[in-house]
Amino acid sequence: METYIKKTISQNKLAINEDILEKLLEKGKFTLFLDGFDEVDEKTKKILVKQVMDFVNKYSDNFYLLTSRPYSNIENLPLFTNLKMKELSLENGEIKGFVYKQLGAEKELAEKAYKSIEQGEAKYIHSFLKNPLLLSLYLLTFQNDASIPDRKYIFYRRVINALFSEHDSKTKLGYVREKLCGLDQEKFELILKSFSFLSYFENEFSFNRDYVNFKLKLIKEKRNLILIIINSLPI
Repeated sequence: METYIKKTISQNKLAINEDILEKLLEKGKFTLFLDGFDEVDEKTKKILVKQVMDFVNKYSDNFYLLTSRPYSNIENLPLFTNLKMKELSLENGEIKGFVYKQLGAEKELAEKAYKSIEQGEAKYIHSFLKNPLLLSLYLLTFQNDASIPDRKYIFYRRVINALFSEHDSKTKLGYVREKLCGLDQEKFELILKSFSFLSYFENEFSFNRDYVNFKLKLIKEKRNLILIIINSLPI
């Protein structure tokens, strides 16, 4: 990692030789953005974390920003402070700005997508649209089908399809996200149906981690029985 960072700085002509680069790093003249930790495969993460910490400790006067999706196991990384991304606001133009930047050259589509949000066609998912990642999924589904379904479950069906098959490959050319659980979309949906079935009949609609873990363990143990019940009902 250290070699890569120094090579990148040199290629951008921010230091004319290695000695000057070393002095600039020691004096804390850089702000380094390390983006997309969640995209690193699991085998590499432990090695990378050690390399990051070694570099930060060696050049501690610089500023470092490390980005990741939640639950990527770096929340307790020493020397770093956890910050959450602020929700986007419709009122102050943040969502509009995001839409037009995301769709870029497709101005007509951007206008139509933002109009659907502004006029309340997607009112039932406004809380969903405050999250940049989820908003980008909304726009991806809108690109494939420029209409807003009047049923929430249809919308989420489109989002899941986009998340599994298109989001990473479109936003990062050639990138395939590692799926640690080894589940394809069909198996993932079967487990999600099982979880929904159990939680619905327990009248649970907000879940903490303990509840989710307990139910997933139950589903794993009783999976065949649960799926027989689900498949025999019109759910």
